[in-house]
Amino acid sequence: MTLSFIIPCYRESREQLNHALDSLLFLNALCDWEAWVVDDGSPEGKVCEWVAERNDRHLHAVRQDNQGLSMARNAGMDRARGEYVAFLDADDELIPEQYAALVTLLLRERPDVLGLRYKATRTPYYDGEALAFMAQHDVVPSACTYLIRRALLEGLRFTPGIYHEDEEFVTLLFLRAHRLIMTPVVAYRYNVTQGSIVRKRDEAHLSKRFNDMLGVIARLQQKSQDYVHSSNVTCVTDADSLALKALTRRIHVLAMCLVVALVREGSSTSLVRTSLARLSALHLYPLPPFSGIRRYAWIRLLTLRPWMVNVLRKVKRVFF
Repeated sequence: MTLSFIIPCYRESREQLNHALDSLLFLNALCDWEAWVVDDGSPEGKVCEWVAERNDRHLHAVRQDNQGLSMARNAGMDRARGEYVAFLDADDELIPEQYAALVTLLLRERPDVLGLRYKATRTPYYDGEALAFMAQHDVVPSACTYLIRRALLEGLRFTPGIYHEDEEFVTLLFLRAHRLIMTPVVAYRYNVTQGSIVRKRDEAHLSKRFNDMLGVIARLQQKSQDYVHSSNVTCVTDADSLALKALTRRIHVLAMCLVVALVREGSSTSLVRTSLARLSALHLYPLPPFSGIRRYAWIRLLTLRPWMVNVLRKVKRVFF
């Protein structure tokens, strides 16, 4: 089995990149592997040189004009040749011992998707249909927490130029997958750096983040309508019904997460009001009734009206 890692790199230091690449070396004892480092137009222009100097046959590097994380990952996927594909950000690291156990599991079981964690969770070990999992559980929204059979990625790419690209990509991935093994194993070290999008709080940045999330929700809604339309004109299958159920749950969770983000991070009343109006146009605000998610129910009650959202913005540390 060959495992392909895709590592987008932009403005990360040589030291950061080396830490990421060093965390892959345990794979030498487990399987054949390759890593594609995609330099997304880093100003220094030395990423390919840094990779070449390591003189490791497993490592490949390519440079492109700066086009953003999505396009860098897409470029890596276009070049990957492994049976399975995984993602690693250049400022993060694998946790070798735990990740090695997962690779061993992957070699033995060969699922469509194998999931791991970057922080501890109560979600139990799962082995079954990916759609059934998404219909009942929250999925980890980070693409870096999955090892994916490359055949599943045919025609599936990250949407360019947006934040929250993982939310959309992972949801669409689950709609394609059959057998999923989801583990509680923490095997990925996610490092929040100073330049991370979760640290930026200026209004222009937040506006783009909220707009991009609304775009993701709208596209997933359209996907769900395709399933509804299909069921109206043809004999609906159990798989289609389960896909619609899973997608509907995912859409409601994303709407809830957007409302919470507006409470926590909304920098101005006008930005919050505009975002809620757009969510309302998607018939997702006020949050519609939805059963099966406990926290959804109480967040819905706390945010039924815009004035409630504005009040919560002032006392957010109490509730969020």
